[in-house]
Amino acid sequence: MDVVYQPSHVTRPMPLPGRAARVACAMPLQAVPWVLLALATGAVAWAATHDAPAATLGLCVDRVTSIVALLVAGIGVVACRYAERCMVGHARRREFLAWMAATVGCAVVLAMADALPLLIGAWIALGTCLDRVLRFFRERPEASTAARRARTVSWIGDALLVAACAVAWGAWGSTSVTDAAASASTVRDGAALTAFALVLCAAVIVKSAQVPFHGWLPDTMEAPTPVSALMHAGIVNAGGVLLIRLAPAIERVPESWLLLSAFGTASMVVAAPATWFGARAKTALAWSTVSQMGFMLVQCALCAFPAALLHIVGHGLYKAWSFLRAGEVPPAARLPAPHATRALSLLLLGTVVSGLSLAAWASAFGLANGAGPGKVALLAIVAIAVGQCWVALLGRRRACVRATLARVAASAACSAFAPAVACALYAAAALWLGSAAPMVRQGSGTTAWIAAAVPVTAIAVLAAVHAAMPALEGRRFGERLRIHAMNGFYLGVIANRALDRVNDLFRTTTNGVTRA
Repeated sequence: MDVVYQPSHVTRPMPLPGRAARVACAMPLQAVPWVLLALATGAVAWAATHDAPAATLGLCVDRVTSIVALLVAGIGVVACRYAERCMVGHARRREFLAWMAATVGCAVVLAMADALPLLIGAWIALGTCLDRVLRFFRERPEASTAARRARTVSWIGDALLVAACAVAWGAWGSTSVTDAAASASTVRDGAALTAFALVLCAAVIVKSAQVPFHGWLPDTMEAPTPVSALMHAGIVNAGGVLLIRLAPAIERVPESWLLLSAFGTASMVVAAPATWFGARAKTALAWSTVSQMGFMLVQCALCAFPAALLHIVGHGLYKAWSFLRAGEVPPAARLPAPHATRALSLLLLGTVVSGLSLAAWASAFGLANGAGPGKVALLAIVAIAVGQCWVALLGRRRACVRATLARVAASAACSAFAPAVACALYAAAALWLGSAAPMVRQGSGTTAWIAAAVPVTAIAVLAAVHAAMPALEGRRFGERLRIHAMNGFYLGVIANRALDRVNDLFRTTTNGVTRA
């Protein structure tokens, strides 16, 4: 008698109960992301040939919404395909694919929603779908705990978005995002505009997993890998897309610059060191998302909306790729790090040289015209980033003269051409956006300089600390910094405890039980 081998992890598909079975069998699940991708591709093609947006069925097709919809749908296709292959033989495979398809659909609708009721509905529905996929595997208590915290934070963001939409409707009678942006662009000042911008920024801060609402994101690593790829690449950045679409409101309210700059900078300061010392690949990637979303908020605070859109697209593609390959064998151990003095000197020299090159290229591309605090800060941040390449290339001493000369040439080329690429991409993004999100200019007052100086100072300090870490690792201060940074300086722990108390209170009230 022949014996057929069946792997132990493969189980016989079981019928799904009730509503889940009907949803799972209603249509070919694999086709949903592909249909959305085809529609998004058509929307991008249409937006490329039309300057004015088109609104229909509560949706808006313009150069912002179409490119974001294409990003989300493309990542959704890859993530769903990854999930389909990994869950072959799983008893609840079709149910999981159904929720993944629903999550992608809600994210695409949210990216293109124009009517405020549809925007709110898609915002809430996306949080519900994300909650279901995060706690899909009920046998993992850590995943369920993180999902409960994420759900509570999502409710806070939902409430703030509803409040912002209520302010827009009550003050200007706006029933769509396009109308709200048009009204904000014509209003000079006023309490309604300030309230709308501040509440909107607060909703985006909460939804973007910024400090102190970030604790749930690093804890969602028990979720399936395709869920992480979709969440970090196409969901967490939804708030930034809304800020870009409502750029006229942000650029007219200086208080919103300070709010976004403060929370974005705080998130970078907390999350960047946690990324350096992350022991697990997926956890480090999650902390990196918190930091990158903080930088995206800083770009919006600087009114550099083309740069923010570029960042959203680049970060989404990179994070999807990183999560889907997180299970590969890690690279070999790196070579010994350079001496701190040498690293700091190279960082300073590289930043200065890159800054001069960047100023020349910005003038060549016409980006230096009307330069204010926002543009100066953005140029300084790019210069610091390029300056770190000098540390990577020249930090380690080489006995071979030929290798040293080659690295010097590479560093010079990096400082000469990397700024050119950055300026070209920014100019291309501004050209693509056109009237959808114009290159608004940040004011030159005290508020603008404070909002610009805070993130630049923080990024400079982070770059210096990162360069000096080899000298600090063997000392008590360095060891303490490593331990505290790995735990996010315990801000997430405090926030998670508060969220757990809210969840416990909600369950107690819902069940009608009075706690002794």
